[in-house]
Amino acid sequence: MLEFTSTECRARYEKNRRAGALQLCSLQVNDHFSSTDLMALLSIKSLRSHVLRLLARTRPPAGIELLSYKRDRSIIFICLQEGGYRVIERGFVQQDCIVEASALSPLLKTLIRREFPRSHKVRLLKFSSMAGIAENKYN
Repeated sequence: MLEFTSTECRARYEKNRRAGALQLCSLQVNDHFSSTDLMALLSIKSLRSHVLRLLARTRPPAGIELLSYKRDRSIIFICLQEGGYRVIERGFVQQDCIVEASALSPLLKTLIRREFPRSHKVRLLKFSSMAGIAENKYN
């Protein structure tokens, strides 16, 4: 069930759904993520700058998850109280590390190239807590 933040958002969603393309429209999605705010398909070309901009505005314990189109590979960025980020990579490489904000940009570039080598579009999911991430299955 979708809950919309405005009637304008609902109208855009219905128009895009009828056209067969769901676009970013700041919708609330009630599923196993708690307080999910944003889910979108983004171009791989603009992904790095968009993620860095979103992470700069994110407050702990919120974060961002990047998913392949098929949702079989992901990169999760979680904002930490100390000012750094916890990065969890699930895909070709399984790793979990903590990085400072200054080292995030080059790391993000490497992770995008490694996890999404042939992708043109990547799913972006913004969440407000870690509840549901560990047991999430992308069926």
